[in-house]
Amino acid sequence: MIYIGLDLGTHGIKYHVLENLDLIERGNVPIYSDLSSNYEFYEQNPEIWRETFLELYTQFKKTYGRFIISISSTSGSVLPVDKNGIPVYNAIMYNDSRSSKEASFLNGIGEEKLNNLGYKFNSSFSLPKILWVKNNLPDVYRKTKYFLHPADFLVFLVSGQLGITDHSNALKSGFDIIEYSWPDYIEKAGIEIEKLPKVFAPTTRVYDSLALGMTDGCSSQIATGTFEIGKSLITVGSTLVIKAVSEKIVPDKLGRFYYHLNFDSKTFLPGGASNAGGVFFEKIFDELEIEAFSEKLNSDEPSKKFVYPTIHKVERFPFSCNNFKGMSDIENFDSKEELFKSAIEGLAYISKYSFDLLYDFSVKFSDSVFVSGPMFNHKPIMKLFANILNRKIVRTKFNDASYGDALLAMMKDIDLDNVRRAIKIDCLVEPNRNASFFQENYINFKKELESKLGECK
Repeated sequence: MIYIGLDLGTHGIKYHVLENLDLIERGNVPIYSDLSSNYEFYEQNPEIWRETFLELYTQFKKTYGRFIISISSTSGSVLPVDKNGIPVYNAIMYNDSRSSKEASFLNGIGEEKLNNLGYKFNSSFSLPKILWVKNNLPDVYRKTKYFLHPADFLVFLVSGQLGITDHSNALKSGFDIIEYSWPDYIEKAGIEIEKLPKVFAPTTRVYDSLALGMTDGCSSQIATGTFEIGKSLITVGSTLVIKAVSEKIVPDKLGRFYYHLNFDSKTFLPGGASNAGGVFFEKIFDELEIEAFSEKLNSDEPSKKFVYPTIHKVERFPFSCNNFKGMSDIENFDSKEELFKSAIEGLAYISKYSFDLLYDFSVKFSDSVFVSGPMFNHKPIMKLFANILNRKIVRTKFNDASYGDALLAMMKDIDLDNVRRAIKIDCLVEPNRNASFFQENYINFKKELESKLGECK
């Protein structure tokens, strides 16, 4: 059987095609559909999504005949459509910030429920965007039959079934993943529940050739094999993201992280995103320096100075602070190479600090950590993380959301033991047995960091 995973991203559609457990094709089709009008508004033209997707889907039909496809898309984006599935407005994207007032209102009216779920709304969520449409575009709201997530729109194009979503996309539209229902406060806010899609578990076959997927972030996590208790994932892109798997929700009243419901509808996926990450390195180092310093990195002994690698004064995870002043002054380093090493160590220490935080919320960790992102293409960086975390660091060959979608597509046909065989290990690095000095350094990092947190607002 052919299984296709497809991810509708911000600027393209990525796909992976597997025949049983083996990859046979992958690709990326660019999409140019941005309609941003100012720094707060970020919209895209869904008609370009439709054209690009249907052309690609037709090609799949010609090439493979029968297959099962699963689709992911950006989390928090929303598209209003009429009773025929025709868009009545542009797609309002996840990074559109015009609905911040609506987010605050929803946090107030839904406070009790949100406290139980362990998160708060902000403008990156779908539900505040829906309320913004109601408050500011009443004609659009009146014409809307369903507010869909981008993946839901493509599901409709394939299946003809309108108003269907999965529980990971539904989360940012306010879906209660504990009660498995749309909560009452949504209607109290003035939004009719009938305008929200029906919710099913990921992997559900809603059509003979289609299985529901998850958000892009969740599907990427599935791609690395981080979907069972004890598994965890560190991703370093523009930001540092930590994800894990837990048996239950233990809400964080400070809102530093939140939970998705796993595809099995039994376990949960806690995760948080730090403002530390790749943006810091891109601002200070050029590509050649990053490449050279990464390969020459000494992973056997710690630096003498601590760096919290962020360019932002606001931090959200693993602590909340609106006026964070950082740690060492980056001007006090003798060389850029020394600064680079301290900054990479900083990422690893933040990861360990995050693991400690999640452990306090009953999240269990095994002796292995999966990693993804360009930085982990360098073995010395993997070794440094192994020494600081005192765990094996595992890099998989595929970590794109579309690969995770392909795994979700096959889960009704292939047992989980065999699905695991499709998760290809690319590199595994073990910690040194004598890496205890990194643990001592971590204690000092933690003390210095927490001394700075006393100044937070």
